[in-house]
Amino acid sequence: MNLHHLELFYYVSKHGGIAAAVTHMPYGIQQPGLSAQIIQLEKSLGKTLFARRPFALTPHGEELYRSIAPFFDGLDGLETRMKETGAGFLSITAPPTLLRDHLPKVVAEVQQVFPRLRLRIREANPIQAISLLFTEQIDVAVSLRVEKTPKDLHMQSLASLPMVLLVPAKASWRNTEQVFEEVRRGTITLISLPHREAITQTFLQELQGRGLDWSAGIEVNSLQLIQSYVLMGFGVGLSVRIPSQPFPADLRALPLKGFPSLEVGAFWRNPLSLPAKHFVETLHRYIKKLARTLTKGE
Repeated sequence: MNLHHLELFYYVSKHGGIAAAVTHMPYGIQQPGLSAQIIQLEKSLGKTLFARRPFALTPHGEELYRSIAPFFDGLDGLETRMKETGAGFLSITAPPTLLRDHLPKVVAEVQQVFPRLRLRIREANPIQAISLLFTEQIDVAVSLRVEKTPKDLHMQSLASLPMVLLVPAKASWRNTEQVFEEVRRGTITLISLPHREAITQTFLQELQGRGLDWSAGIEVNSLQLIQSYVLMGFGVGLSVRIPSQPFPADLRALPLKGFPSLEVGAFWRNPLSLPAKHFVETLHRYIKKLARTLTKGE
């Protein structure tokens, strides 16, 4: 693919159309020229990327935009960041639950050692995190380990999260085997994260090994939405049990016995700076302490 064509498509997608993209390009380009090059990109891919009037990305266009957006988003301010490499800077990504409930405590401890450290913290899923590491936009990614994690990434294992099926507390199902009987009869809907996510892929692969085919009937983009749709009676949700984050009382979590757990780790590609190394070590200690506390509580 032509990198310039991808850049043009990024601006068209980000600003909602060709005319809007022309006004936001960092260099001059006319609307007919931009349109012609987008058409060339679509021809090279053999896919229509968006509807023109009204503007709307097709599923192929959405997939392409998700893939290239982290790279082009990261170019903004890159020159400044490159010039400030000696100023004590650390860029991190993590899932939203970790960012909200746990990372502030870890960051506070790191800042006690490096009080002038400048931080950039953002949310990212596993695929986005790998992309950001390889485009050198982040130093450390805290993420689920995906099946095809590149071998040249370094990893510090942090935790193992068991998968569960979520059902309404008032439901008659008491274990996953009862749920799977409904699956065999084709009478129940699976609510999950998109197929590309590590949890969904791991679950479906294990099911296939057991002779079951249960593709998601409803895909959502967060674990919180899975809980909401289960509570509204749309089906059974696929989730994970996360330390210090209990499920709502009106939901029941059914353990998936014999299913693999999901591994959470800290990933990096380049040699770690002192602040980055301290962050990984501090996070590792924090997760181990949290796990011991929860075990005692049980």
